[in-house]
Amino acid sequence: RNIKLLSVKSGKVFRSIETSFSSRSLTYFGGKFIVCPDKGQIQEVSLVDDRINIIGNNLVSTCVASSGNNVFSKKRATHTIVCHNKIGDILWTFLNETVLTGPSGIAADEHGNIFVVGGKSKNVVAITSDGSTYKILLSEKDLCNSPRAVCYNSKLKYLPVSNETDG
Repeated sequence: RNIKLLSVKSGKVFRSIETSFSSRSLTYFGGKFIVCPDKGQIQEVSLVDDRINIIGNNLVSTCVASSGNNVFSKKRATHTIVCHNKIGDILWTFLNETVLTGPSGIAADEHGNIFVVGGKSKNVVAITSDGSTYKILLSEKDLCNSPRAVCYNSKLKYLPVSNETDG
């Protein structure tokens, strides 16, 4: 029920922001964190004054990433990826259950392309910044047996993917 900021250099917490909810995922976006509470709607947490605001009318998600002016999230209890702006207006949705099922991790690059882990489809899918096209980057054939999380490193142009059961 809090967000802890820690120094990568020292490994010590230098600030803690109290919240009224447990979080499943968060991303940094223009001086604020966009947070997916364990229950409820996506919320914005200000680093300036710790103020918490709900984003949109009904954006309920379990994982989130951001790039530029866009926020990308996975709608709770669906296989749908949503792109929306900071106030919650939905810009596009991606739903193709033959390609992506059980999304469990999401990351974005500096161009707004997103990378989504399909936990049930056992793959990693890249979706273009406008949501119109996709490419399967890794599949079960690539030893992607139980993908769980993904992170994009813009400096090195790396896409680390973690597997839940076999590392």
